[in-house]
Amino acid sequence: MKNSIGVWLDHATAKLIEIRSDKALITTIQSPYKKHIRIPGLSINKERSGPDFYYNLEYKLHNRKIHDLSSYYKDLINRLKGFDEIVLFGPTKAKTELYNLLIQNKHFNLKTISIESKDKMSEKQMTTFIKNIFRILLREKLYK
Repeated sequence: MKNSIGVWLDHATAKLIEIRSDKALITTIQSPYKKHIRIPGLSINKERSGPDFYYNLEYKLHNRKIHDLSSYYKDLINRLKGFDEIVLFGPTKAKTELYNLLIQNKHFNLKTISIESKDKMSEKQMTTFIKNIFRILLREKLYK
């Protein structure tokens, strides 16, 4: 069997599920991106004012989000380089964003990468799902 891994991810966490001899090895990775952050000087009752403040604030928040997600995806890409079959699944568009980065990377040209949409799952459900997916992929390859 090839080196296979399943990755459940959203923008906050990723769970890498590797099946080794019918046992699951689960690694959790936390994203540095935080959706709700506090900006010093802003509160419910008072706001900073000025003609360019809101534009600069939005620009700063957007850049922080892009930077945090970029470092998160780079970490995931480095961890996935050693695998031949990768299944990305989860509830958000993070799996599609990571997929697009993977297909642009030359290290993943000859690897099998698939995407599945799934809601929030327990670790046991994730493990069962990944085992079933890899059994199906293995069966399809045997009958080709």
